[in-house]
Amino acid sequence: MDTVYETAIQKLGLTAYRTGGNYGVPVSQADQQSGDPSNYVILVDDGYTLDSTGAQNNIAYNSVLVGSDQPVNLQNQNFARITLDQLACPTGDNGYVCVTVSNPNSVRLYDSSGYELAQDDLIVPVHGSGYYLAGLATGNEDIYVEGLQANSDFTLTYGYVTSGGLSQSGVSIHMAIADVYAVDGAGNPLPLITAIGGTIPASGAPLGGLLAPFLAGSYRVRINGLSSGEIQNRQATVTSDQGGQYVDNLTDTPTGAVSAMLAVLLNNNGQALTPEQQAAILSSYGLNVLDPLDGITVTIQTGKDTLVAVLRATDTWEIHRSGQQWAQATGGRYDTINQLAKSIRLDSAEFTSWLKVTDNGGLPAAAGQMLGSVRTFSVPNTMVIAIGKLNAAAMIFAADAAMKIANAAQADGLNAVVYMEDVTPTSATVLNAFSDPDVWGYAFLGHGYLALTGGSASDGAFIWNQKGFWSPSWDMLAADNLATVRAHKFALAISTTALS
Repeated sequence: MDTVYETAIQKLGLTAYRTGGNYGVPVSQADQQSGDPSNYVILVDDGYTLDSTGAQNNIAYNSVLVGSDQPVNLQNQNFARITLDQLACPTGDNGYVCVTVSNPNSVRLYDSSGYELAQDDLIVPVHGSGYYLAGLATGNEDIYVEGLQANSDFTLTYGYVTSGGLSQSGVSIHMAIADVYAVDGAGNPLPLITAIGGTIPASGAPLGGLLAPFLAGSYRVRINGLSSGEIQNRQATVTSDQGGQYVDNLTDTPTGAVSAMLAVLLNNNGQALTPEQQAAILSSYGLNVLDPLDGITVTIQTGKDTLVAVLRATDTWEIHRSGQQWAQATGGRYDTINQLAKSIRLDSAEFTSWLKVTDNGGLPAAAGQMLGSVRTFSVPNTMVIAIGKLNAAAMIFAADAAMKIANAAQADGLNAVVYMEDVTPTSATVLNAFSDPDVWGYAFLGHGYLALTGGSASDGAFIWNQKGFWSPSWDMLAADNLATVRAHKFALAISTTALS
């Protein structure tokens, strides 16, 4: 009887669907039957699109759901859908339907409700109750494939074994699973690309003091599971969330391919990079430069698939200063208030005292928590400059210095307020300046500045160099926060000794 059943069962069939940029497009029968994995390529799903806090990648996020027997979200363009055709199986045969994979560590399989298909769910009696794949006796069934690790030739096979133990000819599909990620200059994986902050000269080069940070923060794109020859034009296109992009050639590695040139994410003080700036830096230093906000997107085109991978970037805060009392600060989903505080020299421990929400969200629960989405806040943007009680000769130097500080602050987009009056570090004018929430910093020129810094000249005080006068960029001065209850304010204290 088993022989009868075997001859009565029709040839097994399946239909695979593409992912990424061609999401949902059926894979042709010719590609399915070719046995060439480069004709059907999916990505390792290690992006950060599911966890709103950005703390876990998609694989880790789904692992938590699987571990608690909860369904995953199948609306994921990196998940491959494979439809298994209904079995034309005689009613009397109690054989087994089988789904086997070449490497179980490379993927995780799910049913059409998002629940994991464990190994015990993949070999089941065709007429058994309670088994997902037993539904193939009466109709088609979908399974979803989540890529977990790179595999240059992964195979999934759909088969049937009769009750007498006779195996039917199964149908297989080959696919390549590619892992796209960033590496540093030495080839070490970078789970998080850190943007570099600085101002690029209008000409783009020379970079001067920015060159060292550029090289330290540079990265390459690496692709495991595909050779460069399997990628169209042997190139990857990298695009920032700000719209800039570059195209880089790929060279082969033992496990895949890597971009030939180093690249850097640059927060150009909120100013978009011009094509001339990018070209000059590329020509002078061999560096591709992008202006990020939230991350970068890597697109690679194989013969049949368009793969789109989003790489995490952080410290991409953009501060827009326009001479008003408050400045706008926009951060990406992987950014934290700690990074913002460091970039604008305020105390992250007291961020609730100086950060103001201007979008529809609330304040983060902690300074180290990732924002989870692109967020916009207001930060203090007023610089108060006050002159203390001085003799007539010192007042001339102090007034000149105060105006230079004010001019430098205004040139950097701050709102500068100058008090040309006799005050002390503990007078109402000084204390009110610290209390005003829009005040970012305070410069005091006069006797008694140590009262501002808790009595320590090294804790927040910058002593004026009477011979060098003002620094070309006042924001480059190494001044710390005040050692007072209002420690979240920036302080610049200048002694009259240095002015005389």
